Amino acid sequence: MPVVPGEQDTLRTVMRRLDDMGAFGINLLEFCFPLHNAASYATRGFALRSDPYRIPYDYRYAGALPVFGSEQAAYELMEWGIRQGLRLGMHYCSLENKNTAQIFSQNHAGSLDMAPYRFSQRDFFYKVLRVFGADAAHVAEELERIGAQADGNPFDDASQAVVAFDPKWLARLDADLVDGLVKRGVLLCASAVVESVEGGKERFREVGLAVVEAADVVRAREGGEMAWV
Repeated sequence: MPVVPGEQDTLRTVMRRLDDMGAFGINLLEFCFPLHNAASYATRGFALRSDPYRIPYDYRYAGALPVFGSEQAAYELMEWGIRQGLRLGMHYCSLENKNTAQIFSQNHAGSLDMAPYRFSQRDFFYKVLRVFGADAAHVAEELERIGAQADGNPFDDASQAVVAFDPKWLARLDADLVDGLVKRGVLLCASAVVESVEGGKERFREVGLAVVEAADVVRAREGGEMAWV
């Protein structure tokens, strides 16, 4: 049942009737904004929730983007149901939950365990850190110092040089080196997925590239390894 902001009273009536009927439960869905019909939704006063995706991708669920206020309304309905003592089971399913479930299914179905990629326990993409240009050699030397495996061609001409490494090593690299890279915006984190192709085969494709922020480094140093990605 999609939760339309402002229509909580209608859903309260539905939930109470379902409870009286002995229904097992209700799945409250985050209401979505279909971009192909944006004008119609806008005239009804619906707005997009900010920052719906960290990584743009071809998500299969057709809802498009989440509507602002739907998630809060769902939480309020569930709290109301608890206060009312409803026996009806209540579950909230956000758009993010649908999309991350898709990525988990795609990536966890494979048995990839290949350096320097690492499976993220936060968003279920595979992650790798990269540095390009003249900085690549300095990072490669630091990775060698701590005994970390790396990939790429860090000692090539600066215009071609690149080093890629497992994000778990970020917290163990020299702090001054990392802080300098982050300050200049040259430490990057790539995200990848496993995709099915014709003939029952699979391909490994990178679909996102983001600059590592100072806050990411702090979380890595405090929480360890993959806590930040």
